[in-house]
Amino acid sequence: MTELTSNQPAAVGSMTQAIENIRLARNQYILNLLTKEGLDSFLENQFQTFAITNTKREFLLRDLRELSKLPLDLVHYATLIQACKANPQQIPEHEPFIFREVEIIFKKYGLDRP
Repeated sequence: MTELTSNQPAAVGSMTQAIENIRLARNQYILNLLTKEGLDSFLENQFQTFAITNTKREFLLRDLRELSKLPLDLVHYATLIQACKANPQQIPEHEPFIFREVEIIFKKYGLDRP
């Protein structure tokens, strides 16, 4: 579990606050992928892909930006939301949940994990 950081809102134990904290974490994760260095590192580490076409890159970036504007999929994040509500002082490990959501976009463009 990770401690809340100053760039995240204070936890109050409500479902709304839990959803907001997770949404902020997801958007920060996506924001990192929107940089050239972040995307290249992610592609290399997760998909052993060292280069993609500029067209594919632009479509990936577009879909990631769109994902960051969408509300959380409450079914997908239900376990995480409950954990945040139960212990509002700590955010449970959220990266695997976010990764699974982002991975769908990469699979759409033929990128699969080895």
